[in-house]
Amino acid sequence: MGKINYHDKSADKKGLIRAVIADDHPVIIEGLRMFFREGNVIVVATAADGAEALKAIVEHKPDVALLDLFMPGMGAIDVIKVLHKTENSTKVLVLTATLDEEYLDEALDLGVSGYLLKDSVLDQVQEAILLAMDDKIYISPLLDKRLSKGKKSSKAAIDQKLALLSPAEKTVLSSLAERRTNKGVAAHLKISEKTVKNHRANICEKLGLTGSHALLEFAVRNSGSL
Repeated sequence: MGKINYHDKSADKKGLIRAVIADDHPVIIEGLRMFFREGNVIVVATAADGAEALKAIVEHKPDVALLDLFMPGMGAIDVIKVLHKTENSTKVLVLTATLDEEYLDEALDLGVSGYLLKDSVLDQVQEAILLAMDDKIYISPLLDKRLSKGKKSSKAAIDQKLALLSPAEKTVLSSLAERRTNKGVAAHLKISEKTVKNHRANICEKLGLTGSHALLEFAVRNSGSL
């Protein structure tokens, strides 16, 4: 069993982003803590396993949590699933050393705000956190390529699919193409998150898409037609 370590006590200062970091590799935690010392991110707690990470998030309700994909006991995915059952609004960024797209798919379907590769995390984490706070999604470039590349349908085929959508659904799809989360789309379009979710479900049904990641891929790949 790991142990929660409590850190900066000045995290209640205005303008600071409060963070929890969980990773079973101390070098990752220490590297991120050192990196954040000069910025506007304050680390309020760290943990070495999923159970303690969950405890720290529930207790501190940080703005953002950086969670290792694979940790003893509970990994990031398990922690996120439990958080979904609570009122916690912490934005989760997943840290991983693997390029396996299966885990990326699952994480995005669970609504994570970011998915970062550990070997380049210090180059990406600041941008990822800022995007998360703006209700947008960050994916490490090596993995992000699959969203915008791959087999594409002809313009005629895309236009035929888009013709199935209502004007409101097209507007939501266009907003999703800008990497906005459901909350971000709702704020941008001044509608409720429930309405966004309903539109997403209708769009997926009309386009024959399964999973929120599939919808994101479609929106990004075809943003030029929206």
